[in-house]
Formats: sequence, structure tokens, C-alpha cells
Amino acid sequence: MAFDPTNPFGFNDWLHLHGFGGTDTGDDVELGQENLADPNDTTAISVVAADNAALVGRNREPNHGAVGVFCISDSCQSYGIGAVGFCPVGVGVYGISQTGLGVVGRVVENDELEGDPLEVLAPRVGVFGQAVGGVGVRGHGGPGLGRPSPADERRPRAIGGVFSAGELQDAHIPGATGVHEVSVTPFAQMQLIPSQSDTLPADGRLGDLFLALRGDLPARLFICTKLSGGTPMWQEVQMQSSFLPSGSPF
Repeated sequence: MAFDPTNPFGFNDWLHLHGFGGTDTGDDVELGQENLADPNDTTAISVVAADNAALVGRNREPNHGAVGVFCISDSCQSYGIGAVGFCPVGVGVYGISQTGLGVVGRVVENDELEGDPLEVLAPRVGVFGQAVGGVGVRGHGGPGLGRPSPADERRPRAIGGVFSAGELQDAHIPGATGVHEVSVTPFAQMQLIPSQSDTLPADGRLGDLFLALRGDLPARLFICTKLSGGTPMWQEVQMQSSFLPSGSPF
């Protein structure tokens, strides 16, 4: 069964209404009904309320499938956006959960969502990103993204995450067909905060990275490559003995 964007979770009573309430701009809003304004008219709620919220959507159902707010955009063109959050100095969008997921972003194409809720499949995750045919999470630091990238970058291979920084341009890579998206700015793409612990992690899974910092010695990078009797086994990533200061060519 294909994914239904108007009922993404397949709930039985999703968007159940009794009929139409207000049908023109200026009409009263009726609860439990669909209310329509005149074309190109928006509905604004403005308050002056310190330490409070301008609008609350609360679902008092204590059991399965209780959604607070659901937003839809029927646009099939540029800037078709379901929800936007803005704050000049605070947080644009803030997601909080006690044991589930804080923020979820998914590109599911035509695939139906799993039968189990996501908080069961991926619990205790601050930010969860998934794309059926592309990148789960894209992180970028520095100037904004450039013009549309080549076809293989607009629809990249399925991968967990992509991290970039600086000014992005299209460039020819030796041995590659076509052009690829690259950064022309010497910015680091990502960072591992080092640990000053005296021991390697007791809890680890294959592919885990661990950066250790001991005294004034150079930091050492380890990767978990094996499990022996349930114990993670770590191998140090070998590096050249020479150091290059920032700004040096390589």
C-alpha cells in the first residue's frame, strides 16, 4: 500500500470532520468543522503573552495516535512547505520528547510507513533523518548552498549522512564522469570532541569512532572493528608522524 500524505500513519479516524463551519472571511470558526477563508486570506492569531504560547494544539487522547498539530501544503511547486518556524534570536523549531524522538524528518517517496511507531524502532534519538533514496541527514556550515547540483548530487546514493562546509561548487574530479559537488573553502566538514578518559569505551558497536586525548600528547583515533565475546575490540587509526599547521598545502 502506497504512502498517503493526507493520512501518513494510517489512522482510522484521521481528519474526521462533521461538515463545514465558516465559509467566508469574517465568519466564526466552528470546532469540529472545516472552516474556509476567502482566497489569499490568511488567519492570524496575535497575542502579547510573556512566558506563554500564542496558540496551543493539544490532543487529550491518552492512548494511541494522539497528534497535537498536523499541517498540510498542497503546493507541488517551489516553497511548498507544511510548517515553518521562525524566531530572530531563539529557536525556529523545537522538538522535545522524554523517551522517544525529538525531531523527525523523512523522505518516504511512495513507501508506506512501518507498522510500528518510530519511537519503538528508533527510541531516544534527538534528531532522526531518513530518505528512502537519498541522504538521511545533510549538515552544512558556512555560506548557503549554491545553485542546483549535478544529477548525481541532487539524487545521491542512499547514505546515512553528508556533511559539508564552505562555498560549494561543481567541479570535475579525476577519474569521474561528469561533475561533482565540492567545497572550495578550507573548512572542516565535521568534528569529534575528544575524550580524556584513561580507557577505551566498554560499550561499542562495529564502526564506532573514539578520539582520545591524553595530556599534551597528540589525540589518537580508534575505530571498533571487531566484537569478541560481546566485548568491543578497538584498532587505532595509523597516522603519519609529521604535523601540518593550518594553512599549509598538502
